[in-house]
Amino acid sequence: MSLTHINRRKFLVGASSLPLALPLLPQVTRAAPASGVKNLIVFWVPDGSPTDPAGSRKTLLARHRKNVAVITNSQHTAYEREYGSEEHPNGPRTLLTGGQNGPDRVANGVKVPAGRSADQIVGSVLGGSAIFPTYELGSWGSNMKDGVRYISFESRGKPRVPSYNPVKSYADLLSGLAPSGNDADALAARERTRRTLLMRGSLLDSLVPELKRTCEAVGSSGRDSLDAYLTSVRAVEKRTKAMLEQGMGMASPSALPKLDNRWGEAAFYQDDKNFNVVGEANMRIAAAALAAGTTRAITFHWGTTGPTTVPDWLPNRKLKGVYHHRLSHPKEHPKDVSFADRQMLYQWYEEQLAFLLDRLAEIDMGGQTLLDQTVVLRLSESNNNGHATNDLPVSVSGGSSVFAVGSDHDLKGRSVCDVITAVLQGLGIQMDALGRPDSNAGAYTALLR
Repeated sequence: MSLTHINRRKFLVGASSLPLALPLLPQVTRAAPASGVKNLIVFWVPDGSPTDPAGSRKTLLARHRKNVAVITNSQHTAYEREYGSEEHPNGPRTLLTGGQNGPDRVANGVKVPAGRSADQIVGSVLGGSAIFPTYELGSWGSNMKDGVRYISFESRGKPRVPSYNPVKSYADLLSGLAPSGNDADALAARERTRRTLLMRGSLLDSLVPELKRTCEAVGSSGRDSLDAYLTSVRAVEKRTKAMLEQGMGMASPSALPKLDNRWGEAAFYQDDKNFNVVGEANMRIAAAALAAGTTRAITFHWGTTGPTTVPDWLPNRKLKGVYHHRLSHPKEHPKDVSFADRQMLYQWYEEQLAFLLDRLAEIDMGGQTLLDQTVVLRLSESNNNGHATNDLPVSVSGGSSVFAVGSDHDLKGRSVCDVITAVLQGLGIQMDALGRPDSNAGAYTALLR
C-alpha cells in the first residue's frame, strides 16, 4: 500500500528539513558489494610514462607497497582496433570503454550502452542515492587552450565533462557538509552545520498528523504493510544520521583544502604555475567526498593528451619552459629535452598517486580506512615510447580484501580491458568483458583474491 494520501506539499516541506541529508542516504535499491570495497578512483596520467621510470614507482609507493599492484606488459588493444596506434589523441576514448564501437552489455541487470566507460558502469550499478553517482575532476593548467579529450563516457560519443575548478568541485561535493576554510570562523560554521543537521530531527516525526490520517484511511488490512514501510524509513533515518556524523568528521582542517574565491577563477586554475596545488586540492576534495558518500566513482584527469602543461613547479629543472608533451618526445627534440627533467616529471606523477593514497589511508571509516573501501586504478592511454600501445603504465591500489595487491602482475600482452573488467568484478559488478569483443579476453582474475 502506497502513501498516496499524504499531502505532497506537506511531504516536500517535511523533506526540506533535511536538504543536505537526503543526498547522503544509504543505498536502498542497490546493495554495496559484500566485500566492503565500494568506491572507484581512476587516476589518469595522459601521454604515458615508462612502466616504472628508473624503478621510481615501486620506490615512491613503498609506504603503500602492501596496497599496490604494479602491472606490466598490458596492451591497449581497443585503441589499436578502433583508431590505429598513430591516432594518439583518440587513445582516451577507448581507455575506460574498451572501444566506442562495442556491443551493448548488461551488468547486474542494468543495461550498459555501447561506449559507456567503466566509471559510469560503477555509478549506474552502485551509485545508489549518492548525489553524484560519478564525478570527474582533476587539474588541467594550460591544457584548456587546446581543448579537452575525455576518458569518461555515458555512452558512445557522449563524454562526461570534468570539473577542473576546485571551488566548483568543492561546492558540488562538499558544500553541504562544511564551509571552506580553516580559520576559527570556518571551524565554528562547520560545527553549527553539523549540529543543525542533527537537531532538525526526523522526517517521519514531522509528518505524524498526516501519517495518522493515512493509517485510518488504509484500515487494518493495509496497516501491517504501512508499519513495515515506516519501520524501514526509520532505519534509513538512523543510518543517515550516522553518515552525517561521519561525513562532518571528514570536513576537518587536515582533510580539506583551504580555498578562496581566487581558486575559482580561470586565470588561477588554468595557470601552469598552479597545476600542482590545484591537483592537490582536488585530490583532497575527492577523498572527502568518497568518505561522505556524495559520490562512488571518480575519474581524476591530469591534463589531456598532448599536454601543454609546463611543469616549472618542479625543483631544479635543467631546461625551463619545456612542456609535458615535448618532454615525451626526446628523440624528435633532443636539444629541448633533458632526460633528468623527464624522469623528474614522471616521478612527480607517481608522488601524486602516493599523496592520494595517503589521503585515503588516513580516513577512518569505522574499523577500515577509506583506502580499504576504495580501489584506485592508475592508467595512461599509451606508454612513453612514441605513444606506443604496449606496456602501459598501470597499477591497482587499495581494496586489499578483494584485490591481489602487494605484488606485481605481468599481463604478457593481454588487454588493459581485462584489468578493468577484473576491477569491476571486484566491486561486485557482474560483467564478463568490457567493450569490443576483439579487444579483451575477459577479466584478469589473477588480480582478484
